[in-house]
Amino acid sequence: MVLCFLAVDIPAWEQVEIDAGVKAHKMALSADGRYVLVADHQPYLLLILDATTLQPVKSLDVQDSNGNRSRVNAVYTAPPWDSFIIALNDIPEIWQVSYADDPPAGFDGWVHDYRVDSGENSRPDTFPVRRIKLDAPFAGFSFGPEYVVLTGMTTEGKLQRVDLDLGRVVTQPRQALD
Repeated sequence: MVLCFLAVDIPAWEQVEIDAGVKAHKMALSADGRYVLVADHQPYLLLILDATTLQPVKSLDVQDSNGNRSRVNAVYTAPPWDSFIIALNDIPEIWQVSYADDPPAGFDGWVHDYRVDSGENSRPDTFPVRRIKLDAPFAGFSFGPEYVVLTGMTTEGKLQRVDLDLGRVVTQPRQALD
């Protein structure tokens, strides 16, 4: 497969051949320019590449906790979150994959408290996945102006809003305080 993208430190388009899979079709560049996320349909995976060398850094199987696999509908970068946001086609989830050097504790799971002696204050692995459950899979989505709320059209043709602060579907986006 041949990928073309603008490298951060190279002022012109460059064509580079990499082994990103059989049917790689969605891709996003991290806001800091360090990583490229490539979605692949065969096999169902997300491949994170170093943007400078295009060498694989990590791969993530696109499947839910029951082992059901999914294609990817959309991948975007959310700069304020230092994350990629991924809409899945066959699983009712939005994935938020952090590319921060120091992801927040509990990013990829629930944390009871943040006391050091609790044993729950450990940092997640690199590129942890935060899974946000949806009513139905998104066909695509767009962000609000501050990347807090995203609005998506489900594959059934209904609108859903997800609040990234809350990590869940909301009926109405929060209003700004006056």
